[in-house]
Amino acid sequence: MASSPHYTKSGVVAAIVATAVVAMCIGWAAGGGSLVAAQGWQTLIAALIALLAATLAYRVGMAKINFDRNVAQETETRRRRRIAMHLDVAMVQLIDDASALPKSQRFVGDPPPIKDLRIDMPAELNEAWDNLEVFGEKVTLQIANLRYTFRELAILQKGEIPGRVRSQSWKKPSEHAQDNIGDVIQFARTIRKSLADDGMIPINP
Repeated sequence: MASSPHYTKSGVVAAIVATAVVAMCIGWAAGGGSLVAAQGWQTLIAALIALLAATLAYRVGMAKINFDRNVAQETETRRRRRIAMHLDVAMVQLIDDASALPKSQRFVGDPPPIKDLRIDMPAELNEAWDNLEVFGEKVTLQIANLRYTFRELAILQKGEIPGRVRSQSWKKPSEHAQDNIGDVIQFARTIRKSLADDGMIPINP
């Protein structure tokens, strides 16, 4: 957590006053204790005070700038970590849900009905899509692939064949859906591994 700026307005005022007192004492001593003689040092005293005031003001300003910069960096780091953790947890759930879908009809061996292969795209994937600047190139690519796969699954759920796989039109929609579900699992696993490799989430033992 960023620490507060070290320099404060009250500290600056106190330092300027202290410098003025010291400068006046120097002028008094140089003038042999004569107030009239000490007046000859007024220009030097004023210059010393102005120099100290400018120096302290600069340091106060820089301390505030550095503090604000550190706060902004910490806020951005927490935002990135939060989005990455959201995505990672969603990928874990997605892998579990996709893996639990039926592989074939019981006692028949044919692909299950398309309605039994429904799986929804996690909301966290939209959050990640809206914040792609958070992620590295590999994660970004897999997020795009996963979203595209869910688009195809939505088409298959309507009983239609997506353009990309129409050359394999001998397959049933449910068979294409099973292929896509396999892709979903693979993309989700790759996203989790890439997030860990990029240091965005803790590495699972």
